[in-house]
Amino acid sequence: MKTLPLKNPRISQEYGRKSASYKKGYHTGIDLVAGENNKYVYSAGSGTVLRARYQSGPKGADPSGWGNYVIVRQKDGHDVLYAHLSQVLVVPGVEISEGEALGLQGSTGNSTGPHLHFEVWSGSWENRNDINPADYLGIKNDVGPVEHIRKEEKENVERVEVVERGKVFDAIRHNGKVYVELRAYAERDGKKVDWDESIKMAIVSGGKLEEIKEILQE
Repeated sequence: MKTLPLKNPRISQEYGRKSASYKKGYHTGIDLVAGENNKYVYSAGSGTVLRARYQSGPKGADPSGWGNYVIVRQKDGHDVLYAHLSQVLVVPGVEISEGEALGLQGSTGNSTGPHLHFEVWSGSWENRNDINPADYLGIKNDVGPVEHIRKEEKENVERVEVVERGKVFDAIRHNGKVYVELRAYAERDGKKVDWDESIKMAIVSGGKLEEIKEILQE
């Protein structure tokens, strides 16, 4: 379980929500709103600041997107984005510890109100290989007050790989079922996927589980 980037936050928009307004067709992070007067944004883990962009004014350094933002390369191999900040308190190249303040929650860039857009990538942020940041933090991917995933809900979970036609997909096995992301199939090379009825798999789509027993197409 990682340090929450805001104190007592609530989720205003979950990971995976579908919308044509998003470049990938879905929300690639989670939006968090601070639940008290403390608006400081804290690092979810230890690592190195890759980018720390700040510009005064309501729109910040990235007016049409993240506004003022910080990207941290964490020691666990993930790159993490903290966006729409009103202030930035770190500089590129500095080493930071888990729980260290990075900036203040704001509404710069493409934002409709004060919140933190928190996004996690597997590997380099430039590849935009986003993963579910709620899972990364150990919280439920639901709008409302943050709920931690109970210990018993994490039992009997192991990370596995699914190999299909020479392609490898990250997955988890829980209580005898294997879960992979629908996006992993949707972003294939455009070819149809022959669904094997003998393989009982569930697909994670927008935080909900759906049994898929048909041919999937991009």
